[in-house]
Amino acid sequence: MEALARLAAFVQGWRAAFSACDDPDRWLGGAQEEIANYRKKLGISSHQLKASIDPSMIAPEDWYFYA
Repeated sequence: MEALARLAAFVQGWRAAFSACDDPDRWLGGAQEEIANYRKKLGISSHQLKASIDPSMIAPEDWYFYA
């Protein structure tokens, strides 16, 4: 569940960063759908997932994990 919470926090961060864009759901919708699918497979509610997100989950050293 922690990995899913990290991913959800990451997507929330991107949504906040690009909220001024015309259609952030166009870019983030797929990720949000996958988060919802995995959340359902794990049997957790969206409220439980949101409650498990801690702002410290995405530390600066994690921002470039793909590099």
